Amino acid sequence: MNTSPNIAEIASLIGEPSRVSMLVSLMGGKALPASELARLAKITPQTASTHLAKLVEGGLLQSESHGRHRYYRLASPEVAHAMEALLTIANPVPVRSLRESEQLRVLRYARTCYDHLAGEVGVALTQKMIELRLLEASGQDFVLNEAAKLSCNHSASRWTPARKADGALPANAWTGANAAIISQAASALL
Repeated sequence: MNTSPNIAEIASLIGEPSRVSMLVSLMGGKALPASELARLAKITPQTASTHLAKLVEGGLLQSESHGRHRYYRLASPEVAHAMEALLTIANPVPVRSLRESEQLRVLRYARTCYDHLAGEVGVALTQKMIELRLLEASGQDFVLNEAAKLSCNHSASRWTPARKADGALPANAWTGANAAIISQAASALL
């Protein structure tokens, strides 16, 4: 009896380029309509509908209806973390147009990635918080000290430790970023 997770099933869902495009488009945490996801993936709405149904059935996406439109979002933060991990080890796709070059430049500069701030802005903010001794390493965690909590006008009870894996991510080849700010601080700042 094999009780390990079915990685091959998830990999086959994620492995189709149009689905990757849709999943990456949803990493900002915002729900998007099927028509927008189709446009971003450069596929027809009918093809997008088939892909989205498979991603929902596979547990990677959730859908909700609002009037005539169906909106999709990542099913959990774990899906975003898995996508981000894959993006760090994947070879970059060659840029083939000025538009793609500009989109990549913007992503490298700043982006939200589900529950954290990333890109050059995220890196700079994280480094500055460490430099100002607002963000401290504590074992395998990053924690915000009392000064950071006060600076952000939040009570200490709202802040919880974040794992370093969630806080300062390794080099991210797809955007050139080498860190991201921890989830709790990014959520508060955003």
